Amino acid sequence: MSELILVLGLLAGAYMAWNIGANDVANGMATAVGAKAITMRQAVLLGGTLDFIGATFVGSHVTTTIRENILIAEKITQDPQVMMLGMLAALLSAAFWVFFATWSQFPVSTTHSIVGALIGFGIVSGGLRAIVWAKITAIVASWIVSPILSGVLSFLIFHFVRKSILARRNACARALRWSPFLPGRRFSSWWLRFS
Repeated sequence: MSELILVLGLLAGAYMAWNIGANDVANGMATAVGAKAITMRQAVLLGGTLDFIGATFVGSHVTTTIRENILIAEKITQDPQVMMLGMLAALLSAAFWVFFATWSQFPVSTTHSIVGALIGFGIVSGGLRAIVWAKITAIVASWIVSPILSGVLSFLIFHFVRKSILARRNACARALRWSPFLPGRRFSSWWLRFS
């Protein structure tokens, strides 16, 4: 039975990865493609490369939180197969939801989806005591703080670009001068050669 759950888990993981790619890469690349700053091919290659690098080098921290810090396994069951089935159910439900939301053009977070699915599994199988509520509170706080901090950072960067580059007479020369410090010249010249 464990081998079957493992195979189903691998298939569900591949399905979830496909949904994450469809949802998250579109979130990051839609503006650039819509503005014709990059082509669809460039967006797919850049998104796939950056997703792989991010998952490989930084993804372990998120995986550890999801795997160890949301549920208290001892309060759910002593049977490893029940835990395996519950995690498989959480993965599949999150994958189905992300697929439906992406297909319906709803902007959803894959992290929110999997955290919610794990909370649901934990409550059904172990009750409220099976959830690490302190960690859930920290995760929810990060969902609130992240857009606020990104908005402030975006405001500051655009304010700097507008005052230092766009509002000046020699905007093109100033843009070239500032480009090594902003996502700019070296990367752009390499990217244009690649495409």
